[in-house]
Amino acid sequence: MELYLLYPETFLVFTDKPPDGEKEKILGYIVYSPEGHIISIAVHPQYRRKGIGRMLIKKAMEDSLRKELWAEVRRSNRGAQAFYFQMGFRITGVVPNYYGNEDALIIRWKFTQ
Repeated sequence: MELYLLYPETFLVFTDKPPDGEKEKILGYIVYSPEGHIISIAVHPQYRRKGIGRMLIKKAMEDSLRKELWAEVRRSNRGAQAFYFQMGFRITGVVPNYYGNEDALIIRWKFTQ
């Protein structure tokens, strides 16, 4: 709730409303600052590899004021790194012990024409 209050315009939620009238389901979300810092992104495990994360990142790419995005990713999270690399992100730095006992890789995407 705190992140929504801080970033209401860049707190995006991907939902699915089943055709049978069941309650709408949250399948994924992304929160990023207007400057482009991806604070959090997640997709429900049952709905991964269906393009939801890609759609959320693309929306953030379109909306980012400075036409760049960046995030911190655990050094051990190869799946997240592969996802970001496919989206055009590159490693630009390292933050030692960002996650306590594990380094973070700083990944960045910049708009180019």
